[in-house]
Amino acid sequence: MDLLIFGGEGYHNKSWAEEVDRQLGSLFDHCTVHNYLHWQNDGQNIDIQKELTLLPQEVMGLNSYIVIAKSIGTVLTAMAIKQHILNPQKCIFLGIPMMAVDRHKVEVSDYYKSINVPVMFIQNNHDPLGSATDVKEYLEELASVNYQFIELQGDTHDYSDYGQLKTIVANFLSK
Repeated sequence: MDLLIFGGEGYHNKSWAEEVDRQLGSLFDHCTVHNYLHWQNDGQNIDIQKELTLLPQEVMGLNSYIVIAKSIGTVLTAMAIKQHILNPQKCIFLGIPMMAVDRHKVEVSDYYKSINVPVMFIQNNHDPLGSATDVKEYLEELASVNYQFIELQGDTHDYSDYGQLKTIVANFLSK
């Protein structure tokens, strides 16, 4: 099984994605970190449509794979699944950016609803971009999604306890 990693929007998320690769890589045959175009061009904001055009080539060499995505990476992943660009076996989404969705003017509900593989949502209880309570309520409205939900203790949007994440991912993979 391979792993495709999508970080959040800010450049600091590049190091988060690379650390996920280092810390969780032993669970997978091959890991790929998606490097957003705006990270390479010193841009501030993601261009989701441009990123979608890059994904077919990136997944071409992957066999069976899962996606781990954080923040805006969850939106990109859901859009790519709906558009049949990505076809993961499972998804793990961390830090759903409830407050950032409006800025991107994306109707995320339709994208999340289109996911037909098991998804694990992980949210800090006091994440500043969306509390665990808010995300749970949102997911309950998306009744068609096959998901598990894990609420972590935390008041950040960092998700940097890689040991805890590795344990959660290993358990999810074994099911």
